[in-house]
Amino acid sequence: MKNILDQFKLNGKTVYCEPYGNGHINVTYLVKTDLGSDYILQQINKNVFKDPDAVMQNIAMVTDFLSAHSYNPRSVMQLIRTVDDKISFIDEENETWRVYDLVPNTITLEMVEFPIDFFGSLCYNDTKTIEIEILNFSEEDKYVI
Repeated sequence: MKNILDQFKLNGKTVYCEPYGNGHINVTYLVKTDLGSDYILQQINKNVFKDPDAVMQNIAMVTDFLSAHSYNPRSVMQLIRTVDDKISFIDEENETWRVYDLVPNTITLEMVEFPIDFFGSLCYNDTKTIEIEILNFSEEDKYVI
């Protein structure tokens, strides 16, 4: 795991990296550094997301937009770039990894109970430029998240 974490511009040296959450889709780790920074490291599931690069481009576009329009930058996930200034890292086994700042005092929904839970936070209105990674994903009756 150290080899993967060394590829990202983290604030400090990693002192803790353990599995985090339930991992229904991606493999997720909580990372802590000696300087008190907390991060989320994820391995993107290629069985679900056939084009991890498109997923990452979408995430970067949305988080950049939200950050630019938020009164509180800490209210939006921040992608941590690699030492090569990329938004993700592909390891020797062709697995894609990403890192975010851990946003404190937030929750993750394990299952969407109401359509507004899924669609309510979508405020990026230039959807023509977002790549569709999972076809018909918005058809709520077909998927449980």
